Amino acid sequence: MAYKTKTGLWRTHVTINGKRKYISAKTEAELEAKKAAVLYEAQKGLYADDRGVTVGAWAQEWLQAYKSGVSPATLHGYKNIIKNHISPILHIRLKDLSKSDIQKCINQASGHYDIQRRIKLTLNQMLETAIDDGLVYRNVAHSITVKRPISEKRARALTQQEKEIIPRIEFEPKEKAYIYLLWYAGLRPEEARALQVNDIDLTKGEIIINKALSYNGNKPNLKTPKTQSGIRTIPILDPLREVLQEYIPTVSGMYLLTDTRGNLMSKTAYRRFWSKIYNKINTALGGTETIKATDLTPYAFRHEYATLLYYSGIDIKEAARLMGHTDTRLILDTYAELDKSRSSSSSKLNDFIKTAY
Repeated sequence: MAYKTKTGLWRTHVTINGKRKYISAKTEAELEAKKAAVLYEAQKGLYADDRGVTVGAWAQEWLQAYKSGVSPATLHGYKNIIKNHISPILHIRLKDLSKSDIQKCINQASGHYDIQRRIKLTLNQMLETAIDDGLVYRNVAHSITVKRPISEKRARALTQQEKEIIPRIEFEPKEKAYIYLLWYAGLRPEEARALQVNDIDLTKGEIIINKALSYNGNKPNLKTPKTQSGIRTIPILDPLREVLQEYIPTVSGMYLLTDTRGNLMSKTAYRRFWSKIYNKINTALGGTETIKATDLTPYAFRHEYATLLYYSGIDIKEAARLMGHTDTRLILDTYAELDKSRSSSSSKLNDFIKTAY
């Protein structure tokens, strides 16, 4: 029933999903029009009440309610996107947020595809849960497409020159063990840095992968793989076996690759560790501090392992398992690329390595 308040406004309410929705207007006719619009939206499933919540307020509630169980590194990533990349829209009410508002945030990160992708991912998740909570009735981030730049660098394997020179470089035993774990076992860098000595069985010739290293700021944390496929057993190939047989007896603690104090590497310690490896390789290839002879990253070794699998005749499903992929899509992409210049080699892994390196 409509009534006039002491302030002169007309007011009434409707009940939607068991909850009262109060409506106010300057005139009785305007009040009836607003009431009709609310009832129409409710009937069509379009009604939602954001309770005056802004994007920023919902972001904090969303983090606390829905992201409290994620890893510290993942939580830090969400907070970084909210603080540094969607701050221009944090004051906007949820119901007023538009697709163009989100697109502007994405455009501001132009040239940084991964950040653009994470902006969309974060807002998409926030709005989906806002729909579930009845705050909005549609997700304006859902249809936004973030296009991968055509010029973006794709993961690469080692060059022929790198394959010839790297084995001849005088690395420290720990540095060589790390490189060869990536190269001849296809480990992700964070998987190699989380390895314990007892994960490696030289007698059986196997490495068990069941954890990875993440970071909460600079502090290292062990985590389980994101998917079940990340938990796997990998055969130890001959070049890696030789390196591990020499290195493992020198390890005194439970972890294979540690800092100078025997602890898991912090983010800073790992950056220094990789920088030393890179500088040795860069110098061996003819580079200097100011002239870079290579754009090598740790993932180039992992990609080289995928190349080994391909040329050794390992089938796609087994290759995906060894690489720890949830499906064969990435392996298919790699194999399709290599098909263009397929080698005539038909030998298996160790036979191939003996002839190629």
